[in-house]
Amino acid sequence: MIKTLGTLCSLGVLLAAVGCESLVSNRPDPYATTQAEMERLRADVARLRTEVSEIRTVQERLFSEVSGGQVARGADVQRLEGRLAQVERSVQTQAAERDRLRDEIVGQASARIADVLKAQRQAPAPVSGPSGPQTGYEHIVKPGETLSEIAKAYNVSVAAIVKANNMASADMLRVAQKLFIPE
Repeated sequence: MIKTLGTLCSLGVLLAAVGCESLVSNRPDPYATTQAEMERLRADVARLRTEVSEIRTVQERLFSEVSGGQVARGADVQRLEGRLAQVERSVQTQAAERDRLRDEIVGQASARIADVLKAQRQAPAPVSGPSGPQTGYEHIVKPGETLSEIAKAYNVSVAAIVKANNMASADMLRVAQKLFIPE
């Protein structure tokens, strides 16, 4: 029994030794793993350096293009500012000419209106009124005119116009109505 126990122990030691060796040989070598990882990292660093170099090259090219574009844009801005100044001068000249023409037209229209009013005042028309024949002017009512404006233009009273035209009221004025304006 001791012999059997000894044999079993020897067998157990032998098995343990064989098992340990197989366990040890199946384990990855930490030095080899570290070396492989270092090689992979070196390859990644080399790839990243290449990419950074390419990015710098592109960046320098873009910077050069932008700098050149800014110089060109500066010349364009100066050219456009000059053109804008010309347009502003032209607009100011046209505005001054417009104002001059407006003043001229207003002056001519005012002179014509004054001539028409003067001509209406100079053409007395005999009219039979309640107190007999009278002399005065004929006036045709225009849109927007009031009896007080008409009386003021001929330097007579509203009451005189109302009486000379046998009007019931000064409010009874119509556009295109012929009024006799007494002198």
